[in-house]
Amino acid sequence: DDVDNPEIADFEKAISLTGYGKYNYLLLLTAMIGTIGHQCDLNGVSFLLPSAECDLNLTQRDKGLLNAVIYMGMISSAFMWGFISDTFGRRIPITVAYFLDAILNICSSFAPSFWVLLVVKFCTGFVYVQPSTMDIEYEWWAATKISADVVFDEHAVAFTSQNEFLANNNNNNNKKFQMPWSWDLFDGYIVYNSWRVYVLVCAMPSLLAAFLMTFFLESPKFLMAIGRNEQAIDVLRSVYRINTGRDAQTYPTCSAYRVCKPSPASSVMELSRRIREAGVLYLALISALSHEQFLSYE
Repeated sequence: DDVDNPEIADFEKAISLTGYGKYNYLLLLTAMIGTIGHQCDLNGVSFLLPSAECDLNLTQRDKGLLNAVIYMGMISSAFMWGFISDTFGRRIPITVAYFLDAILNICSSFAPSFWVLLVVKFCTGFVYVQPSTMDIEYEWWAATKISADVVFDEHAVAFTSQNEFLANNNNNNNKKFQMPWSWDLFDGYIVYNSWRVYVLVCAMPSLLAAFLMTFFLESPKFLMAIGRNEQAIDVLRSVYRINTGRDAQTYPTCSAYRVCKPSPASSVMELSRRIREAGVLYLALISALSHEQFLSYE
């Protein structure tokens, strides 16, 4: 099937032809839900410690380890998840990681001792790094260069806003988590009280994100990178149909071999984009660090 203009389309043009619509908004919403799950993983321990301190007989050393162990898990698995993403694609590893994160949070709500909770939190960090880094990259394939900047900015705003919201509500949350009710499970082996319910609730965003990710498509950029051009075109056609409401066969780029690798941006534009990204990341880092310092003085 030939198109009217025989000019070969690069990846940027192919993406722009799909439009920016319902598929992109739903993908962004799913990523935002996943971001809430990430924040619960990173900051949730700080909120549960005042209530869990007596329940698990935590010392100052134990509380420090619980706050740090998730970062140890993230560092230990970064290269592994990079290999998995480049081998098996983007969508499936992200979906699996979201699901595992939810399961681990559910398990941590039943932790009978400090050591069990420590191991589970390490495993949470081990799987956390995959969706926390790859979900933005997964969104970018479905966006042009202009809309990709919007996606990145929206993630940064969501990240910093959630940090500030959690920090400002820390005192009220601690009072809520110290409510006196509880349930005895397994003949009293586990006392399921308010902080455990909080950890259970923290699993819901990741579980919902995992469910929603099953409805999305694999990144066509990854499919083309491994030589599956026809499947990449099928993905682009599906996104085109969802965004525009038109028949998939009317997608202008009809030949899989007309979609090439992304064309390189000019050096000035690329440098400007990298400086902008570095600035946003710096602001997000400062916000996260200030949030952690705030919690440490509570």
